[in-house]
Amino acid sequence: MRRIIALGLLIPLILACSQLPQAQPPQEIVVGNGGTLQLYAAEVEKTIAGKEQRMYAYNGQIPGPRIRVTQGSGIKVNFTNSLDEPTTVHWHGLRHDVKDDGVPIISQKEVQPGESFLYNLDFPDEGIFWYHPHVREDRQQELGLSGNIIVEPTDNHYSQVEHEEFLVLDDIFLENGKIVGFGAEHANFALMGRYGNIHLVNGEEKYSLDVAQGDAVRFYITAVSNVRPFNLSIEGATLKLVGGDIGRYEREELIDSVIIGPAERYVVEATFNEPGAFRIRNVNMWDSYDLGEIRVKQSGKRSESALRRYKDVEADIAQYREHFDRRVDETLRLSVELEHAEEMRSLTNIEWEDTMVEENRHSTPEDVRWILRDEQTGAENMDISYRFLVGDVKRIRVINDAESAHPMQHLIHIHGQRFLILEQDGIRNTNMVWKDTFLIPTGSYVDIILDASNPGTWMTHCHIAEHLEADMMMTMTVV
Repeated sequence: MRRIIALGLLIPLILACSQLPQAQPPQEIVVGNGGTLQLYAAEVEKTIAGKEQRMYAYNGQIPGPRIRVTQGSGIKVNFTNSLDEPTTVHWHGLRHDVKDDGVPIISQKEVQPGESFLYNLDFPDEGIFWYHPHVREDRQQELGLSGNIIVEPTDNHYSQVEHEEFLVLDDIFLENGKIVGFGAEHANFALMGRYGNIHLVNGEEKYSLDVAQGDAVRFYITAVSNVRPFNLSIEGATLKLVGGDIGRYEREELIDSVIIGPAERYVVEATFNEPGAFRIRNVNMWDSYDLGEIRVKQSGKRSESALRRYKDVEADIAQYREHFDRRVDETLRLSVELEHAEEMRSLTNIEWEDTMVEENRHSTPEDVRWILRDEQTGAENMDISYRFLVGDVKRIRVINDAESAHPMQHLIHIHGQRFLILEQDGIRNTNMVWKDTFLIPTGSYVDIILDASNPGTWMTHCHIAEHLEADMMMTMTVV
């Protein structure tokens, strides 16, 4: 459902009794250039696995309202915290003013219960972005605080499709019908992160869609789980990879599935040329899950999935090709220190499931410290602050140490900037898209080309929520 936002929209009051409102599905809100969106965070109730759960929501919706804007526009978001704990809103992937980035201490103070904060957002890039807290992400995000932002390109470069759909992928951990508790002062599950045992798509346990034979559907996919990666496929459909975090790929590619980690986004187009019921699945080496069903009604129509090149994207990226063969400017190594937690080697380069639940459950930042280490200086985490000039282009290597006490994949997110994945394990990337977050498997190294374009001091961290809570963060200053 789409509606135009009205200026001065009143914020609903939370009921003064113990009865909490029921969480609603997300609505889409179109905000024009110069418009103001009213956003609030509050407690709600939501039914999961047949039981009522006490959760958090933006504007009473899980996921939160989907905000649609146009590239090059600017809006204001008047955010009110109606929770009983401090929070902020981080606008993930935006190259905007650092004072609106939502990171406590680095860019703003925490928004206390009952207080408001006015965010000024700019959208220089097209793409699929999202918003979430940057205070106790392990708890607040897990309880429902996340939502999408769709930035439409100034010119419509996309092909025509019959349906435009949004898949927000998540999971949640329930035992005895209740959400498993969170650490009071610090995150628990600090070793591997909190893997859920119930999958959610758009906040629900099953997704469904009805289409006609020959229809093309554009799926905007966002992973908002604390740690779980997804290997997403749609049986019976021809899948075409179109876009990523910040815009389109240089060219479209046919794919069988898409691997997406927490905080990453992908745009995939699916064509259904046969009638029947087709499953959306998450499949890994340990398990497989049905996330929903697409029912295709017979029509006799068939469509060809043409693969397009995007010359404007190629031209933009071409400006940076002179830097592709430069030496590595900075190197980060990913590691961990364990005080009491058990050492364990990975059986695969991506931990698809939690294979040691009890050990993980009792691990906290007191006995697990995840590390970003600068190879040149030996500085770690918040003792690192890279300094670049606006306009610098840097080649940064990230090494995920397979010999650490507990190697596993990480999701590296750089606030306020964009970058290209140049190569992984020495294999050059031949089809690029601008990114702000990338998944690095155990034992791999990834070279990125950073476009240091946006002034300010910005966070860089692992987007596994519990790893962030266990110190895996640093800053990057662009002056």
